[in-house]
Amino acid sequence: MPGGLRVGVHLGVDADPLVAGNLRVRARVRTMRAGDLDGVMAIEDVSFPSPWSRGMFAEELGREFSDPIVAEGADGEILGYAV
Repeated sequence: MPGGLRVGVHLGVDADPLVAGNLRVRARVRTMRAGDLDGVMAIEDVSFPSPWSRGMFAEELGREFSDPIVAEGADGEILGYAV
């Protein structure tokens, strides 16, 4: 990703700095690992009314036909994921 990963939410009158393009978040996209599941679950639990269980994500890690990925920040924090 040449420009990095841009994320953000617009709440209220003024745009969030990420949405307005005033702030950039650098991230590395890589294959999801078992050690990422705490970060993935933190996002999953607040993002969906019926979140996947930790076990469902763990099952995806071992499937030959699945390529789960994460976006990892410079400090190792999981910023996002895709399955």
